[in-house]
Amino acid sequence: MDKNLKEPVRLIFVDRDGEIPAGTRYGPVIFDHFVLECCIAGGGKILVGENEHTVGVGQGYVLFPAESTTLVSDPVNSRTCLWCAISGDDVKKAISDAGITPENPLIPAASFSEIKAAISDLYNMRDEYDGGAEYRRSAHIYRILGALLRESAEKNRSVHVKNAIGIMETKYNQPLTVNGIARAVGLDRAYFTTLFTKTTGISPHAYLTKLRIKKACALLSSGMPVSAVADAVGIPPQNFSRIFRRTVGISPREYSAN
Repeated sequence: MDKNLKEPVRLIFVDRDGEIPAGTRYGPVIFDHFVLECCIAGGGKILVGENEHTVGVGQGYVLFPAESTTLVSDPVNSRTCLWCAISGDDVKKAISDAGITPENPLIPAASFSEIKAAISDLYNMRDEYDGGAEYRRSAHIYRILGALLRESAEKNRSVHVKNAIGIMETKYNQPLTVNGIARAVGLDRAYFTTLFTKTTGISPHAYLTKLRIKKACALLSSGMPVSAVADAVGIPPQNFSRIFRRTVGISPREYSAN
C-alpha cells in the first residue's frame, strides 16, 4: 500500500456469541487488528502485557494489535461478548484520541450501550453484500468511534472548566478577565463562556464576581478596612461598593459593622 494513502475503516470480523467457558484462559494471543468487545454475560479478566483489568457485564474494552493479550473467564460463569475486529487509520486515531491505550483499554461506561448497538447492527448485516453494504458497515464503525470520542470530549470539557475555576481560585486578586482565562485554558472566549455556563449554571464573569465577593466578606469580617478589601480581591475600588451591594444586598461598611 502507498504510505501516502489513508487506510479506510474496515470490518474484519463480527460475532455476538463470543464465549469463553468458565474457568478458561485464552492466550496469550496477538491480534492483527483492533478488537472491541462488549461483555454481555459473565466476567473475568483481561491481561495486556503485564497490566491486568477486571471486566464484567456492561463493560467494554479494546484489544490492541501487536500486544500480547490473555483473556480469562470467571471461575464459575462463562464470559460472553459481542465483539468486532476493525482496522483503518481513523480507527487508530479515534482510539488514541479517546485516551484508550493498552495500559488503559476499558471504554467509557457511557459509551457501552451505543457501541453494543453498533456492533449488533454490524452482526445483523453480516450477510449483506450489495453495492452499499460497505458504506453501511463503515457508518456503524464510525458510530463506534463517535461514541468513544464523545465521552472523551466530555472529559476534556470538564477539565477545561476545572482548570478555569482553579485559575479563579488562585488568582482572583489579580486583574483577571474572561478573555484571559479562556486563553489560559486554550479556548475561544465565546465557546469557553458557553461551556462554563452550561457546566456550572453560571457565567464565568458571574462566578469570578461571586468568588471575589465571598473573599471580600471574609476579609471584612476579619476587620480589614473597606478601602483595602477591594484591592485584596481584585475589584477596582471605584466599583467595589456597587458590586458588593448588588451581590450581598448591603454595603461593605454595613456588612463590616454587623
